Amino acid sequence: MPAASQYTSASVLSRRQPSIDAQSIRFTAKDDTSFFNLSQDSVFSVDPIPRMFVSMWMSRDLVCIEQDSSVDEANKLMTEMKIRRLLVTDENMRLLGIVSKHDVLYATNISRDRALKSRRHLQGTTKVRTVMTKNPYTINSQDSIAKAAQLMRKRKFGALPVVKKGLLVGIITESDILDAFASMMSFEAPSVLFTLQLDKSDSNWFDKLIALAKDDDCTLISVTRLMHKAQRIAIVRIEGAKSEAFVEGLWNAGLSVLSIQAEP
Repeated sequence: MPAASQYTSASVLSRRQPSIDAQSIRFTAKDDTSFFNLSQDSVFSVDPIPRMFVSMWMSRDLVCIEQDSSVDEANKLMTEMKIRRLLVTDENMRLLGIVSKHDVLYATNISRDRALKSRRHLQGTTKVRTVMTKNPYTINSQDSIAKAAQLMRKRKFGALPVVKKGLLVGIITESDILDAFASMMSFEAPSVLFTLQLDKSDSNWFDKLIALAKDDDCTLISVTRLMHKAQRIAIVRIEGAKSEAFVEGLWNAGLSVLSIQAEP
C-alpha cells in the first residue's frame, strides 16, 4: 500500500521589483473592483512589490498524498499536519485531485456503518481515489487575488491548487485570501481611512483626490474602488497632518464622505 507523502515545492517564483513612476498602476477585476497602487514620488506611497497576485500569498509547502493511500492515512496526515485538505498527486507530482477532512470523515463513517452491518472490518480499505474530488479547479499563480476570491466564493471552495505553466506550484486557502485583503487595507504608520460614495457621472473623482492631496500636503497611501449594493464606493487612505482640510476639500469637490476612521 503506497504511503502518504509530504512534498515541499522547490519552485520559487521570481519577485522582481517593478519599475514605478509617478503615475498610478491600476488593477481592475471583472466585478468593477479597482485597486490603485501609488508610487512613492510626489504625494504617493506604496509597497513596491505587487501584492495582488496569487503567487504572493499562496503556500508553497505542499502536503500531498497518493490516490491509492487509504482514507485512514489521509485522516492521520491531516491531523498530524493540522490542515483540512490534501492534494492528491502521482509520483511525478501531477495533480490528480484534492481530498478534504470532510471527505475523509464521511467515507470513514460509511465504512464503519458497513462494517457493523456486515460484521466485517472495512476500516482502512477505502482508497483516497474513491472519495477525492477529481480534476479540481485550479488557478494560475499570476492570476489576481480578486479572481481567486471570486472563484472560491462562487464554487464554495475552501482552497484552490495553484499552477504555473501546467505544473503544481502551490495552494491558496480562504485564510490566505483574508490575509491578502487585510494587508491591502492596512498600513503601518498612523493614517486616516475614508469611505466615499461616488457619483456614477463623476469620471474625474480620482483626479480630484490627487489634487486635494497635493493642496493639503497629504500622502495618498491607497485607493480602492468597488461596487456595493449598486453603489460605487471608494476607500481612501491618507497620511498627513492636514486631514481635516482634506475632508473639507472632499465635500467641496462634490465627493460624499460616508465614514472617517483614524488608525494609529
